[in-house]
Amino acid sequence: MVMEKRERQRKLLLQVDDLEDSATVLVSPDDRPAYEIAQQVPLDQVVCIAGVRAKGDLIVAKQILLPDIPEHKPHVAEEEVWAVLLSDLHVGSKMFLGDTLGRVSDWLNLKIGDPNQRTIAERTKYVVICGDIVDGIGIYPRQEQELAIPDLYGQYQEAAKYIGMIPSHIETVILPGNHDPVRQALPQPPIPKDFGEPIYESRRLISLANPAEVAMHGVRFLLHHGRSLDDIVASVHSMDFNQPERAMRLQLQCRHLASEYGNRTSIAPEKADHLVIEAVPDVFQSGHVHVVKHENYRGTQIINSGAWQAQTDYQRRVGLVPTPGILTAINLRTLQVRLINFMTG
Repeated sequence: MVMEKRERQRKLLLQVDDLEDSATVLVSPDDRPAYEIAQQVPLDQVVCIAGVRAKGDLIVAKQILLPDIPEHKPHVAEEEVWAVLLSDLHVGSKMFLGDTLGRVSDWLNLKIGDPNQRTIAERTKYVVICGDIVDGIGIYPRQEQELAIPDLYGQYQEAAKYIGMIPSHIETVILPGNHDPVRQALPQPPIPKDFGEPIYESRRLISLANPAEVAMHGVRFLLHHGRSLDDIVASVHSMDFNQPERAMRLQLQCRHLASEYGNRTSIAPEKADHLVIEAVPDVFQSGHVHVVKHENYRGTQIINSGAWQAQTDYQRRVGLVPTPGILTAINLRTLQVRLINFMTG
């Protein structure tokens, strides 16, 4: 396990330990593959190191291996059905794009869209909302100045209007994010009915914890809101918020959703680690960073499903340019990803 990382004269020093001993590992940029992995590997991550022993407890690394997922043939549906992947609605924020999200409901009800888009809507069997359904209360300093709806129950009442417009034949899955009224520590329990009663009354919902594993027409999904992407972007120089798929790829390579303990992402100190990626997913969905991206990695479709909130002052300050109003749909027979931009009307 990597306990500490230091850089000295362009060389990386890793302090590692296991159940029996500890060692210092020297990683030189001359061993490029090992050096690149060492640059990215998070603290508290388990790795395999092959190297040459030097003086004392010093090991010169020649190869560093992450647990990683194998190349695999994904499970697919036997018929052409589609899943619509949403996240980060942020209902209640002044920047919430209600008219834009309303066009999604019109599309699912076959009121708008070109012929190809209508075909997707006709064959949509699932909608997944991957956290941050509402903007919440007291999430960050001076948030009250950016709220159109200043109470939590009222935010869920407004969210229920949009969720209730999803056609009844479409299975709708929700899970919490860091703006929803659940504990911040991962794993998060489902959204409680005390606060979320309006959305639960608006239609039948499948309410899950964060993270969650589900199967849709035989396709295995790993759903995670994505708060821990903040830690990866902050600790790995080559990562940024505008390319969340790269950080999600690293999570698959580490086989862990939040390996570093004690960073911005709170992790509940439970006996079992519920953030280990044990089963290889066919689709890995996150949100949180408000940027739509997707890529295929070793047979797994990585999807960050964007947002339905315009750029906030905080995002402007940190240089994050969101891509709101773009819907992600995935064909469960082919795992083909289709993006539909609802910002253009």
